[in-house]
Amino acid sequence: MEGVLVRYPLGLPASFIAAMSKHTVVYTLVSSTTYENSARSAYQSAGATMTNCKFIRAATDSYWTRDYGPWYVMNENNQMCIVDFPYDRPRANDDAVNAWSGTWITAGFDAYEALLAADTQRGEFSFGHTPTLADVYLIPQVESAHRFKVDLGRWPLICAVDAACAKLDAFRLAAPGLQPDAA
Repeated sequence: MEGVLVRYPLGLPASFIAAMSKHTVVYTLVSSTTYENSARSAYQSAGATMTNCKFIRAATDSYWTRDYGPWYVMNENNQMCIVDFPYDRPRANDDAVNAWSGTWITAGFDAYEALLAADTQRGEFSFGHTPTLADVYLIPQVESAHRFKVDLGRWPLICAVDAACAKLDAFRLAAPGLQPDAA
């Protein structure tokens, strides 16, 4: 899943959602049909691109996506940076969103692991002996799995590809934890 994840009610102006929806998918956590309808109405009134607005029914306790997720900011050199804050406030419903995310990561990794297992000639990367675009997309998903506390032990081939990529500077130096703005 690529896009922006927010929770409704927002605590943000709907015009901000509308602006984001022009460039990416905005996934909105809503706890009921009433909140979904209210969010749809607010987004439409603000001029959002509704084809880029998706709704996920899930109970939440807070605006956790704002508190827990990384913030993308521009520094004084007009470079995008990531600021990530630790999540230190236990909230049962918000924690359940991690489990929900893990469900989809698990489904994707099960399919990908089977694909890797079927190709006995593939080499140490997803498709051969050198990285491909598949690896460029896989490694951030592995990072997401770590973030959402998904146990990677059941996917040894994905872990092997991750380890092979980690040996290469292009992947190793791009790791979120190695960025100058990492907390």
